[in-house]
Amino acid sequence: MTLHYGDSLQGIWAEGELEDRLGGTALDPQKGQNIAARFDYPGLGAMQTTGQGPGISTILGYGASSSGFSALNEVDPDEPWDTRGRIVGEELKRVAADYRRTLNVLILTDDRPQQRNGVSVQEDVEDEHGPIPIVDYEPSEATRKRRDELARIAARILRGAGAERVHRSDAPPTGIHIHSTMAMGKVLDTACEAYDVSRLFVADHSALANSLGGPNPTNTGQALAARTAEKIVERYF
Repeated sequence: MTLHYGDSLQGIWAEGELEDRLGGTALDPQKGQNIAARFDYPGLGAMQTTGQGPGISTILGYGASSSGFSALNEVDPDEPWDTRGRIVGEELKRVAADYRRTLNVLILTDDRPQQRNGVSVQEDVEDEHGPIPIVDYEPSEATRKRRDELARIAARILRGAGAERVHRSDAPPTGIHIHSTMAMGKVLDTACEAYDVSRLFVADHSALANSLGGPNPTNTGQALAARTAEKIVERYF
């Protein structure tokens, strides 16, 4: 399984700085196109701006972290962000209050397939659909390094654009772009038909052999579904 081991960084601008650069006092990330800019870096992954409402933006930017609480983390002075980790309490109120002058950058890492990462079932726990799934994912050291480098690039972009403060979430793994669990060449043949079950076709992102290098998989998944439909017609009709 691959899932674009992600992260997010927040740039917060001083009001006067925005006035000089944009002629206004706010960025208002909730307005207009949610993803207004995108940058693909071959070999590392991709990054894009995101524009959610205040609640979701605060949760994604400050509410979860693999590195614990920001107040307890010392930041390497050589790193381009000011703070890293989960923000709570009075500090959370302060950064949330700066929402209209905050830009969030989402990182999507080119995480390579690892045999140990995947989905299994918990045989002794069931719901109305049967045994519940168990998702196992642990990024490799190489994947962590790629994500760290993307985070540095994103932080430098925000800083270069005039952000007064840059915060790195250091987010835990989240399954927003799940691919590769039934990959062609492993579980499926080149028409996306299962090797072990005749006439069982898989036409979603799980058929992808890897994480596509980091980009959103939507267009590729749609193209794969259309291609799979054509293969079904060719083989059985």
